Amino acid sequence: DLDHQYKPGDRVICCLPCDSGYAEYVVCNVADTLRLPSHVSYAEGAAIYVAYFTAYRGLITKLKIRKDEQVLVRVQAAGMNPVDAQMREQAFSYVPKLPLILGKEVAGDIVEVVEGNTTDLDHQYKPGDRVICCLPCDSGYAEYVVCNVADTLRLPSHVSYAEGAAIYVAYFTAYRGLITKLKIRKDELVLVHGASGAVGMAAVQIAKAVGAVVVGTAGTDEGRQMVKDIGADYVVNHRDSLHLAQAVDMIPNCKGFDAILENRATKNLAMDLKA
Repeated sequence: DLDHQYKPGDRVICCLPCDSGYAEYVVCNVADTLRLPSHVSYAEGAAIYVAYFTAYRGLITKLKIRKDEQVLVRVQAAGMNPVDAQMREQAFSYVPKLPLILGKEVAGDIVEVVEGNTTDLDHQYKPGDRVICCLPCDSGYAEYVVCNVADTLRLPSHVSYAEGAAIYVAYFTAYRGLITKLKIRKDELVLVHGASGAVGMAAVQIAKAVGAVVVGTAGTDEGRQMVKDIGADYVVNHRDSLHLAQAVDMIPNCKGFDAILENRATKNLAMDLKA
């Protein structure tokens, strides 16, 4: 192997089984050594092997579209989801196996598709198409990902990749709650708890687009101003124990809420049911 034909004085990096590196001299297997370019310092070289070759295992050379209903996407932006933080803290509903690449939602460009991969016209992609993609729970913090076609949507040209990467989970959670499940209608009174969070802001915008009257709650002055700025008709402080009563008093002829999107059900549900 010409790449491994060394001579005394050649600069190398070496990966040892698990030990013996903290010494003046080590014996290395030739197969576990690589040449160290002259522009890379020894300190940099010593930090390269495990990190970069672990990452290399997940590069595009290893990613394959395994079935007709998948596409390969070059990631341009990845969203940071609460699921990622919960997995890092081992507070998610299951403990993932390691090693793990986090990242649930991404935006990027289609790189590869299987010809005739779907009969759904909305999902008939070609290389270069801009998309957003929701992944099961992981793998989004990468340069390339394999996405299920059913979990991708086209990203309009006027929406940035960064904006697209923040849309999927927040907006579809809100949409499913308000439109699919509650079926809110024009002029109905909708209460959105935690309206300054990602799902809450999405819910306020969706409800206003339908034509509903929206009450949003938030716990800080900055949050309440944000909720007002995105279109909520009324805004109250959910840290005040009487905030629902205050909201009812603010609204002319209020007889209660037609729909409630509750982001803190364990804390507020009993109070919601009385509102």
